[in-house]
Amino acid sequence: MATSDRLRAAGTRAPLVLLLGALLSAIVCGCSGSDTTLAPVEGTVTRNGRPVPHAQVIFVAEGGTRGPRASGVTDGTGRFRLTTDDGKDGAPIGHHRVCVIDASTVIEKMGVLSKQPTPTPETIAKLASTKSTNKGSSIPAQYGRPTDTPLRIEVRPGSQAIELQVH
Repeated sequence: MATSDRLRAAGTRAPLVLLLGALLSAIVCGCSGSDTTLAPVEGTVTRNGRPVPHAQVIFVAEGGTRGPRASGVTDGTGRFRLTTDDGKDGAPIGHHRVCVIDASTVIEKMGVLSKQPTPTPETIAKLASTKSTNKGSSIPAQYGRPTDTPLRIEVRPGSQAIELQVH
């Protein structure tokens, strides 16, 4: 094959190679990324009209909602902001069960010192469901169990401010 024939053949293959490369990139990026849409969520936790400080707030997707779990911890005024387990701001759009756990009694029960790593939401939820841990808690145990919590929230597109009331 002459040099000019090879150049012509390579010239007709170049667009095909570029197209295949673009398709492969789209497939790889589409599979490795999350198709979950997040919405910024912040709010306040109250009990009997008073803010609940140091509470772990956990949004667990339910129904057809897909995506990572989102959680946050209330400050001294009962305010929280959600981030996903992979560190992104917000929560997946859709329906969620909401757990609220008195983190201070759980941490005290665990004997966690401030210089040790923060316990995971799973550890906190597990400890919150034990009767001995809930002694002295400002939040009833049912709110710490995804199967029993009466709190349900729909996260919608756009920023949301949510008021969570525990009884």
